[in-house]
Amino acid sequence: MGRIEGEVLISAFGEVELANALELRLFRKEITARQAKAAAQAFEQDLLAGVFRLQAIPSAAFEKAKRLARQHTALLGTRSLDLIHVATALTLGATGFLSFDTNQRKLAHEAGLTVAPKTLGSKTP
Repeated sequence: MGRIEGEVLISAFGEVELANALELRLFRKEITARQAKAAAQAFEQDLLAGVFRLQAIPSAAFEKAKRLARQHTALLGTRSLDLIHVATALTLGATGFLSFDTNQRKLAHEAGLTVAPKTLGSKTP
């Protein structure tokens, strides 16, 4: 993926998304239990080391999410959780958005955020 410059914020909601993504990959047999545990531990270490900064979701993010829904959902089919992720980033003043979710990336781009990584790699079974 490459190096990310600057501060990387993550909300408690983002933490839940990461935990669930790892468990879904385990459920789908895309990774082993050992790999899931290692990834979760690596994330925790990154939090402690300051690679990521935990940030509360401001209440204004929900108003922003409603505005994004009115602007984009009819065209993109955006889900509520994706709206909240992108709205939180915008409300916190982010200019970039890190995501591996295709629909979330589309919304972030349409909302004016620079999306990373630039392209998504191929999925492996």
